[in-house]
Amino acid sequence: MEIIHVSGVEVAVGSHKGKNIVIGCDHRGFALKSGLLAVLRSEPVSITDVGCHSSQRCDYPDFSHMIGRAVSYEPLHTVGIAICGSGTGILIPAMKHQAVYGGLCWTVERAQLARQHNNTNLLALPANDVSLELAVDIVHAWLATSFAPDEPYLTRFVKTVRYEQEARITPLS
Repeated sequence: MEIIHVSGVEVAVGSHKGKNIVIGCDHRGFALKSGLLAVLRSEPVSITDVGCHSSQRCDYPDFSHMIGRAVSYEPLHTVGIAICGSGTGILIPAMKHQAVYGGLCWTVERAQLARQHNNTNLLALPANDVSLELAVDIVHAWLATSFAPDEPYLTRFVKTVRYEQEARITPLS
């Protein structure tokens, strides 16, 4: 991973290979998360599973918050994978944390574009719409795809970070 500085913003470029992975789900994503963990733990990656740990009904914001908090704490070195039935619910609370940029991906192409064009550090998977085999392919593609500092994507990402910083300190006037 390389870090560049653009207009006072640190931007990680390159792939997510070698970064810490924090993974979590709700009850609807439990089976998919379990399958992904079995595959990922056989690879040379660092993984933290924040739950849930069964298929018993639970609330996705609890696990989403833990993922978002971990990614926000070390956004240059940690990425998140969040899984629920639609992928949308679990994505929203995590993105309330600063420096968390998520993408809902149900195809390999969407995962690649989420990295190349948007520099996402959180991958949301819809358990209702992807098989384990497809989810593994999506995760591998997302981790391996680089955010390259090409225009106009770099400018857009830096603007997003700046707007995020501004939103935390000033009201819209």
